[in-house]
Amino acid sequence: MLAARTLRLAPRTALLATRSIQTKPYTGMPFDYSNKRSFGIKFVGILTTGFAVPFIASYYQLWKAGST
Repeated sequence: MLAARTLRLAPRTALLATRSIQTKPYTGMPFDYSNKRSFGIKFVGILTTGFAVPFIASYYQLWKAGST
């Protein structure tokens, strides 16, 4: 009830100012994926590296200790 009254009394410009001013979708992304092949290669590379680092680190620690 109170929210409906507030919306009725609020100036229309205030309501329009709260909406997003983006004109193109997905322009706020922190990466560029206009070239899908390049994006796919980078994406898979980052995921592979992130997955492999703990295994490489544990292998190195075991190798350093002399158990492998």
